[in-house]
Amino acid sequence: MEIWELEVVDRNSAVRFIRLCVQEIGPGFHPDTPASDYIVIETGQALFDDSASGKLETLLERAFDFCDPYPVALGDALRVLKRRIPT
Repeated sequence: MEIWELEVVDRNSAVRFIRLCVQEIGPGFHPDTPASDYIVIETGQALFDDSASGKLETLLERAFDFCDPYPVALGDALRVLKRRIPT
């Protein structure tokens, strides 16, 4: 299942969606960044096509209805970075 095929229907599914965004996009994910702005660095190609970007935007708007995505995304991004950058 692709991330844009998920359903956001309550707080738990909203948090799950935000966490999957961090996994799929990486620690640079930010809830205010349009999905169409993410690119694959190596190729310069869009990470998501127009259809997927639109669906992701809709899901993200729904996530805002059920939770505050900022602390969820930041917490997960920090965990990803801690695994990548040894202290």
